[in-house]
Amino acid sequence: MNDSHTQGSKLSKEFIFFLGMLTAMAPFCMDMYFPSLPSLTGELQASAPMVQLTITTTMVGMAVGQLFFGPLSDTFGRKKPLIWGMALCAITSIICGMTSNISLLIVTRFFQGITASAGIVISKAIARDCVSGVTLTQVFALLMMVNGFAPIVAPLIGGQILIFSTWHTVFFLLALICIALTIRSITQKETLPKDKHISGGFGKTKHAFKVLCSNSYFLGNCLLGWFSFGAFFAYITGSSFLFQDIYGLSAQTYSYIFGGLALVTVFVSFLAKKGANVVATNTMLWISIAISVVGSILFFIAMYFSAPLWLSILLLVITTPTVAPIGAASFSLSMRVDPSMAGSASALLGFFSQASAGLMAPFVGIAGSHNPMPMAFIMIFGYVAALVCYVLFIHPKHRGPEDLEDLKRQARA
Repeated sequence: MNDSHTQGSKLSKEFIFFLGMLTAMAPFCMDMYFPSLPSLTGELQASAPMVQLTITTTMVGMAVGQLFFGPLSDTFGRKKPLIWGMALCAITSIICGMTSNISLLIVTRFFQGITASAGIVISKAIARDCVSGVTLTQVFALLMMVNGFAPIVAPLIGGQILIFSTWHTVFFLLALICIALTIRSITQKETLPKDKHISGGFGKTKHAFKVLCSNSYFLGNCLLGWFSFGAFFAYITGSSFLFQDIYGLSAQTYSYIFGGLALVTVFVSFLAKKGANVVATNTMLWISIAISVVGSILFFIAMYFSAPLWLSILLLVITTPTVAPIGAASFSLSMRVDPSMAGSASALLGFFSQASAGLMAPFVGIAGSHNPMPMAFIMIFGYVAALVCYVLFIHPKHRGPEDLEDLKRQARA
């Protein structure tokens, strides 16, 4: 293990940025591509649903890929799978940029999602290798902060590229980012010692998944992530319809509002990082969920009564940034597992969150682009369900710290 990144010590800013860039592979692969969607419809002579499918397949690939790369990093260490994942992501990005067929693009985007997931899942496992406790919560909050900038920067970069070039260049830029991360991964020292590697291949991986899912505390955090991130993604996918089709704003004005809300999320991530020193991680989690429940209920009521624009924005400012402290706190608590299982744990947590996002997207527009109620309902349902998961599975385990050792004892069995 790299001595400068040992447990309990402060991590360097460059190292945090590196991990943040790895976790930001999801928004980079998705959001940088968004401004290109209209041009793809004409250039590839594809229908809008076919173009949208290039986004869905990427998300599915990211969800499935985490189940592959997480356990792989527990078996062979973090470094090798990360290098291969980023290198293959660069190759798939180049193929995406070279294609002129919508069907091929859909397929290659799926594999791009799989390879990009290596950075998403392994970065969290690396963080667990290096720090724990309050420090781990702070690190996850910092990762959320870095990750929060990506949805702001990525569409702007993608839009600027289209001024002087085509959507093909977007994928070539993604390839360059992956190449840079591959080189940085090569220089990174291994954070999981060989004596902590899981041996036994796929059978041991199945055992790790079984152990994790049989623990109500860990599974409760997975379900909490499923519902809370699904609710947040309902906002992500529905916000353009809300502000442009319902409130009649221009695409440029919408981008300012979306970027502003993302900046608020970054600021809340900063507060979560600072708050980890004075507020227990468990307390941070339930307070954040409670705020999101209240905010989503008020937003649902506001949509039902056709509230003015300013009130809708205010309620979204209250509700959506909670994704940062919820994600940081829940990940920190659920990663209290044996270090050898950190990759598998990160994989399951990432799979639940990513899969819920993919499933929620089609339901947001089920009543048409001029009806905000499905979006509002999914948000309130998701956050209330997350609160139920917390009350049933997570809160009882914090009556005594000894309960949190269950995963470690089972992992050694």
